[in-house]
Amino acid sequence: MRYIVRRGGEIVTAKGGSATGTKGHATALITEEFDGMVTTDALYNLVPPKRINPYYLLFLFKQPIILNQVNMFTKGTLYKLIQRNDFEKKSKFQDWKVVWKNK
Repeated sequence: MRYIVRRGGEIVTAKGGSATGTKGHATALITEEFDGMVTTDALYNLVPPKRINPYYLLFLFKQPIILNQVNMFTKGTLYKLIQRNDFEKKSKFQDWKVVWKNK
């Protein structure tokens, strides 16, 4: 599955890999330079509500407490993966009304 990313606050974050839930966890804010590009289903595409600054959400994704939460819900030893349900519900992002573009 492929997804088109849009600037204006969309964030992409890795759902799997050996660095998932560590300080090497890949998360990025989509800027004008990458507007309209296609991503793979290896990333979760998140659109924060207007009341949440996307730079703040990006900042949170880089914090050890959030990375530890992500790591806590990953499954696998060599290739760690976090399921969307775990990522969304157990990390409390559902309380923020974040839009998940991935089904």
